[in-house]
Amino acid sequence: AERVTVRWPRVNGVREERVLTEVPSGFVVPVFPPSRLGDLVGDGRVDPADLAACDQCVADGFSAACAVFDVDGDCRITPMDRAAVERRMLDLNGDGTVNSPDIALLLASWGRPDFDLTGNAIVDSADIARLLAGW
Repeated sequence: AERVTVRWPRVNGVREERVLTEVPSGFVVPVFPPSRLGDLVGDGRVDPADLAACDQCVADGFSAACAVFDVDGDCRITPMDRAAVERRMLDLNGDGTVNSPDIALLLASWGRPDFDLTGNAIVDSADIARLLAGW
């Protein structure tokens, strides 16, 4: 199909919509709402494990298991999708931008695993460096 549009019911006044393009024929494609993209396990947060899974999907190509990482909806997993998933991981407050409020959240969780960006189970200077590099 050239274009597939999926609309979810309104929740708290918000209606999510997803558009997929270039959907391969004879292929079952799971469709995730925009708020879920990049979050492989559906725990509400994109974390280093999600990013590692996305990296594998970039290497392996599009599959049903990788559809959650297809941020642009073109039925391919590319480095651009990976960059968008990483931005979602670094955008700690979910406002769509990596900025100073995200740094504040990271600093407030210093020494705890709340916003671990490196996968070492604790927020430390490596997490600050990763967030600043993505800013």
